[in-house]
Amino acid sequence: MFKVLFLSVLFLSVPFISYADIVWNFDNDVEDWQIADFPPNGPYSEPIGYYSLDHISSGGSPDGFVRGDDPSVNTYSFCMPESVFGCVQTFLDGNISFYLRTNGTGWPHEPFLILDCGTEVLISAFELPTTDWQYYYIDFFRENFYLYSGGELTQEYFASLLQTVENIYIIGEYGSPVYEYTDLDTVILTGISFEAPEVIISDLDQAAEEITLSWNAVPNAAGYKVYEMESPYNISVAEHTVSGTTITLPITEDMRFYFVTAVCGE
Repeated sequence: MFKVLFLSVLFLSVPFISYADIVWNFDNDVEDWQIADFPPNGPYSEPIGYYSLDHISSGGSPDGFVRGDDPSVNTYSFCMPESVFGCVQTFLDGNISFYLRTNGTGWPHEPFLILDCGTEVLISAFELPTTDWQYYYIDFFRENFYLYSGGELTQEYFASLLQTVENIYIIGEYGSPVYEYTDLDTVILTGISFEAPEVIISDLDQAAEEITLSWNAVPNAAGYKVYEMESPYNISVAEHTVSGTTITLPITEDMRFYFVTAVCGE
């Protein structure tokens, strides 16, 4: 018997933008983080050296964490993996959280979160860590940052800079001699705006009851997640991870909602 397949396919997305969280819990390894060494008191736009972090499998907040041992007489920091930044549209209105502890004492300078924006460096100061795990949370709002150059930071200029972030560093230097270490755990970027793929139906095979979806490549994406939903208001009924820009799925229902997100920083 000849079977005619009727299928309604709807795509659910915010046009060309998606919002996501990126989490590094360091339970198993250093997850591509490293130490970046800077001249004492800056500038913070170009590290003068890179060093490896140590991974500690227990005792974190919770479970595993990474440790930075002071490698020099310079100012060292925890350096976020560069793979994060290639497909981020903006950090504006997002936030970062993390845990720190150190055995360093008597440090006379404020700790910094550093955003290297290419032409400018943004600084956000936070309280000194202690020998116990301390939780830090910083919104990417203009009032939480200032320019390392000392210029005026307007809202318009701040918003433009958060579209050009090339690196993020968390200062780990909290002791004057070369002796201290600092631990980092559970770093979370929340509400970050990514370029989202535009999805099309590239093939609909009625005989095989399969649909093929394709989308544009997002620069520097490590892969893509494809979600199937029964309606725009339900959680996904299926989730697929692929490395390329196409996927073929079986057709099991009369209607499905699909959307695709780029995976960054993994």
